[in-house]
Amino acid sequence: MPYSYIFGKVRAVVHHGGNTTNGLGLRAGLPTLVIPLALDQYFYGRMDHRIGAGPAPLYIRKRLCTVDEIKASLNDLISGKYDKEAHEASKGILEENGVKEAADAIEAYINKV
Repeated sequence: MPYSYIFGKVRAVVHHGGNTTNGLGLRAGLPTLVIPLALDQYFYGRMDHRIGAGPAPLYIRKRLCTVDEIKASLNDLISGKYDKEAHEASKGILEENGVKEAADAIEAYINKV
């Protein structure tokens, strides 16, 4: 099922922190809770929290979280305190033209060589 469909019907997103899921959740303006498992997922969890778009990530690979910890994170996620920053992240993502910026960077590099 497409994220665009799901994200239009939910209050927030809980996910593993993969760059696609993370980017699309923020693009939709949704507060996000990352439960990272590997690689760059830890980075995205920390960054989402740092910009104020979601609570601190839950690191279940280091130790199992308690029911109370998970409940507290979920309640925090939907409390409303991350809504503004998630919306701001969405605006920033929707305003950028990543393909053009990448092409310009590649052309600038090629022209230097």
